[in-house]
Amino acid sequence: MASAVAGEAGGALQVWAGADRNRLRLVGAHLHYPNSFTPSPFADRSTTVAALLYDRFFRDDFTGPWVASGVEYWWNEVGLESGPERGSWETVVATVGAGWVFPIWKGLYVNPWGAVNVPFNTSAVPVGTETYQPRAIEAEVSVKHGWVWSIPR
Repeated sequence: MASAVAGEAGGALQVWAGADRNRLRLVGAHLHYPNSFTPSPFADRSTTVAALLYDRFFRDDFTGPWVASGVEYWWNEVGLESGPERGSWETVVATVGAGWVFPIWKGLYVNPWGAVNVPFNTSAVPVGTETYQPRAIEAEVSVKHGWVWSIPR
């Protein structure tokens, strides 16, 4: 949704495997931030993410409440409102989150969730004549939707 508000394409793909109440997830994502989420004089911020996450469900069928933790790698870029200059930085990120999986119909689900991310690299980033300062803590909320296909054992 944030990427759409920014007028750009964004999204995520997840592949996961689980047993009992435990799940491992691999996630790839790309996000464009609306300029209102980026402090002036900066604009056109984007992040590409690769993540490995462990989820723990409180029910046996991978529905209902869950908590998660893991490690992510972020490739970030930001530009200036007034010119073509861009800055970039990369960082490893520790993350914790939680959500609730609501089954809808034959594997279709909706999953509201939130997370707190702690980037390890918050060094200042030169962008033209300005300096962008990444935040020490990033919070995110979203609603995932998808379709689950199970591989028979």
